[in-house]
Amino acid sequence: MFWCINQRSLIRGGIILTVTQNGLKEKQTLRHDRRISILICILAVVLCVAYAWFRKDLPEWWRQSGGGIPYTLFFVTFFFALSPKRRLLKIVTCLAVGWSCAAEILQLWQPRWLVEFRATPFGAALLGSSFTWSDIPPYFIGGALGYVVLSVAFGRHDLN
Repeated sequence: MFWCINQRSLIRGGIILTVTQNGLKEKQTLRHDRRISILICILAVVLCVAYAWFRKDLPEWWRQSGGGIPYTLFFVTFFFALSPKRRLLKIVTCLAVGWSCAAEILQLWQPRWLVEFRATPFGAALLGSSFTWSDIPPYFIGGALGYVVLSVAFGRHDLN
């Protein structure tokens, strides 16, 4: 076994391990993207709390269904913070919208333990309490908003 180190490669037993600046730069970019997405996620939580606080003063549609927008925006940013790779933004957005729609449809299922969980403030906030078709469009609006916000935050103005 032998070692040979030069500027770019580490050779050990005939296997060349290349150490590049791109690998380091990619890790720094991921950390930066994760921090930005966590910050936006916190802002989405603030929007959810503000919605709950001011809900009674909002127009009828916003009172009934508008909470789905910050809800899905939160999940887009949350899922993106778990895997902050810009190329996954469309997949993350679809996953968040899918989660939101699935949670809404899950409200049709009423086993006792789930009804009891939904009766808690956390369960009601996470899964809701009753199914309404009018809650579905705001999930798509929230997903689109999350996609646009993250795209702009990371300099992907082309939105491809």
